[in-house]
Amino acid sequence: MVGKTPVAIHDDERSSLERPPDSNEQDSFQSLIKAINDTLGPSSGIDSDDVDANEIQEIMARYNSQEDEWSQYALFDPSRPYTRNLVNEGNGNSNLLVLVWGPDRQSPVHDHANAHCIMKILKGSLVETMYETPVAQDVASDKGEKATLPLKCKGSKTHNENEVAYINDKVWQFIKTKNDRDSEQTS
Repeated sequence: MVGKTPVAIHDDERSSLERPPDSNEQDSFQSLIKAINDTLGPSSGIDSDDVDANEIQEIMARYNSQEDEWSQYALFDPSRPYTRNLVNEGNGNSNLLVLVWGPDRQSPVHDHANAHCIMKILKGSLVETMYETPVAQDVASDKGEKATLPLKCKGSKTHNENEVAYINDKVWQFIKTKNDRDSEQTS
């Protein structure tokens, strides 16, 4: 990887981040990237038949977070709840991102659009809240329309530093991730 300047990305922007060549030795974060890429190979993503999502989770779990190895990717835009920083595009069918979560900020409730997400907490902790899929109900209204019930919380879990979480739409249809701390957290 030849040095490009780290740039924060958002859903409406894509640019590549690569580590400047400041050493001939790979640190363990760079080894993590290589192991994930090697495991994914030419597949079409984590949900491919030839990829075991558990193996990716195990690779990520073995990595012991060292802030000096990934901090160059941890850019934060305080105007947003969290900032997505692209580290590696893998085989073109997956992305490795570093997300920096602002103090006491959260994602909106969202699904993963049939994509899989394996999240490693690099610094601090994050709370993940899962919701049941809303069901349209026949509700009498002056317009005779169906109404949707509000989301019902199914549970929440705090993920601490160095823990790994796995989410896809088959596990939970809708989730929200929150930094409930008063300092930035990183995943």
